[in-house]
Amino acid sequence: MTPRGEESVVPDTGSYRGLQAVRIERQPGRVPATPAQAAASDLIRRHAPEWRAATCHPFLDSVRDGRLPLGAFIAWLQQDYLFVNDLLCFQARLLAAAPRSA
Repeated sequence: MTPRGEESVVPDTGSYRGLQAVRIERQPGRVPATPAQAAASDLIRRHAPEWRAATCHPFLDSVRDGRLPLGAFIAWLQQDYLFVNDLLCFQARLLAAAPRSA
């Protein structure tokens, strides 16, 4: 629930300490703006434990709070660069092999 008593789309995990900027709030009687938002909200609601496991971690909390040692951040950034680079190559190959409509 939000401070105004409305239902929150994102389960309250305590990880973000109530910062509204990182939470999507549902307004009563309002349907999500897009089908993608509705689908995401539904997935988060149905799989709250998995959402918390993926988004609540001491590493992420340390990054958010500015407590992560610089060396750990640099190592993560290097690994993330390698992951994203390989992901983009994979997606490019997948797109090249995808069937095309006439």
